[in-house]
Amino acid sequence: MFQQSTQRHAGRQAGFSLVELLVVVGIIAIMAAVAIPITMAYLRTYSINGAATMVVSEIQSARTQAIKRNVNWGVVLVTVSNQQFQYVSEDIPPGPDCPGLPCAFNRVPIDVGVAITLPGRGPGPLRNLPADVIFDTPTTGPDRGFRFNRFGAMCDPGTAINCPDLPAGFPSGPPYVDIDPVAGATIRLLQPSTGLRRTVIVAPGGRVSTQ
Repeated sequence: MFQQSTQRHAGRQAGFSLVELLVVVGIIAIMAAVAIPITMAYLRTYSINGAATMVVSEIQSARTQAIKRNVNWGVVLVTVSNQQFQYVSEDIPPGPDCPGLPCAFNRVPIDVGVAITLPGRGPGPLRNLPADVIFDTPTTGPDRGFRFNRFGAMCDPGTAINCPDLPAGFPSGPPYVDIDPVAGATIRLLQPSTGLRRTVIVAPGGRVSTQ
């Protein structure tokens, strides 16, 4: 008889009471109410943040190339369209067809907007922003691009002897870069579907930041 009572008691302990189930459901509902807005906000900003990260990464790559190659003409980052951009090294790099230093002082033939696979020769990879993100229209002083010199500093093309203007091979379409001698270069990104914006700033010294 004692054994039967113990078995009945154990059976009652095996399940959940209605109160316990309600508590669990309530906790799940609270967690969902907190998590869903956070998730939606993340998804809403995912594309624009990813675009800003992409632009920053490519700018840093351009600066690294300028320093690593000890360039004479510089490395330019240029906007090709409202969704495309790339960097271009204007120095012809040493190689089988350029064995001496005088050759390396010449400008490489530039075909902007065309990605090439030979490393270190002319344009870098042609990059595309996410489909729902574009370069926003500049506010003042629009330019097509900016240079990095051999020290990694940014300069406005055509404003100094050691910062020559962009050659004819660069695109002639709408420019998407603001350059200020004090503030540096500014690239604005826009997600039209949400109205969200991000700003990439390149200081005159070459430091890149986002806002």
